[in-house]
Amino acid sequence: MKKNKKTKNYHRQSQAELLEALFSTIYHYFGKVTNLFSNVNEPRENNKIEYPLSCIGFTGVLMFLFNLGARRQIKYMLKENSFSEENFNTTFHVDEVPHGDTLNDTFSVSNPDDYQEVVCTMLNKLIRKKVL
Repeated sequence: MKKNKKTKNYHRQSQAELLEALFSTIYHYFGKVTNLFSNVNEPRENNKIEYPLSCIGFTGVLMFLFNLGARRQIKYMLKENSFSEENFNTTFHVDEVPHGDTLNDTFSVSNPDDYQEVVCTMLNKLIRKKVL
């Protein structure tokens, strides 16, 4: 039992280090994460918004970067990680990482072209800075 707990703590520490490196790398190349999604049109009703659009979009980017095969894996990778919760709180002023269903609800009413523009902008910056 102790070995399992020790392994779990090591795994969480590794995740925290990975997320810290990721957040600092993203900030280095793209600046504030909230600015990445500033040109995306808000498709949701104002009275139903719990998470800013930049928070939803960035969580989608993290799903892609972490190669998460399902939205429910957000819970295991990000929601149960205190470091990611702290980063989301600091960056987006939210209490927790959005649930996978929240992403689905938002993306299902969004224009995919808006997000494609964000991805293209990110790739262009990486190419211009000779990262890729």
